[in-house]
Amino acid sequence: NISLSIFNYQDTKISSPFAKNLYNNLEQKLISNSNYNIINIDEFKGNVVNKKIDYIITGNYWEEDNFLKIVVTLRDFKTGKALASVESKILKDYCINNSITYLPENFINANAKIKNFSENEIVGGDLNLEVWTNKGNNNLLFQENDTLSLYLRVNKECFVRFIYHLADGSSVLLLDDYYIGTDKVNKVYKLPEVFVCTEPFGAELLQVNAQTEKFPAIETENKYGYDFIIENFASVLEKSRGFKKIDDEMMKAENTLIITCLLYTSPSPR
Repeated sequence: NISLSIFNYQDTKISSPFAKNLYNNLEQKLISNSNYNIINIDEFKGNVVNKKIDYIITGNYWEEDNFLKIVVTLRDFKTGKALASVESKILKDYCINNSITYLPENFINANAKIKNFSENEIVGGDLNLEVWTNKGNNNLLFQENDTLSLYLRVNKECFVRFIYHLADGSSVLLLDDYYIGTDKVNKVYKLPEVFVCTEPFGAELLQVNAQTEKFPAIETENKYGYDFIIENFASVLEKSRGFKKIDDEMMKAENTLIITCLLYTSPSPR
């Protein structure tokens, strides 16, 4: 039993239409040519995946002159040990001629924002925050009209803030001061809200912050049924993370998920 993962561009967690097309073709070949059993996990429950999985295939791809270099690794699912790997190349012209995009249109801006999050990242501390989606927390790719469910687990009573940074540069305050009571501590909690993948498409980022006191208010404007943030990015980070030094009486935690959202298209040529 093999779990096949969506490939990422370079060492980022950003995917693309090319990666989705590659996934579909590789899945088909593994089944039709080799009779492997490919397990697609559409719903992660308790952050524990199907225990029947024996192996997992992961991969990354890089631009190398006129080619895309693809590196694929087969690992033992339980131990994580690499068992085999293979490297291959495909001409960029193939992607161009078949209108297969190997980078989201907003890659440069999205990658810069991701790097901003890695600076002064909140790590350690006594408050632990785990966040994942119905497709896990790695190699996240959603197509148009796919539904996104969110799960979390914390080890202490706290307030949680969810901010979604869209591909067009705007940010939406999904949930604010969402209270996790003592009855939900150390338990998997699925948020009641379910979201649908729609435009704008590209690399997007879910920012989740937790702290033991309520958050400072963020200015928003309600449009299309969502609370769009009208403050600048630096202000949003400061009001969600606070200052780097944390008061001994207030505990904080942070988690981010990178999500690639794609417009649905019919399968590309093989």
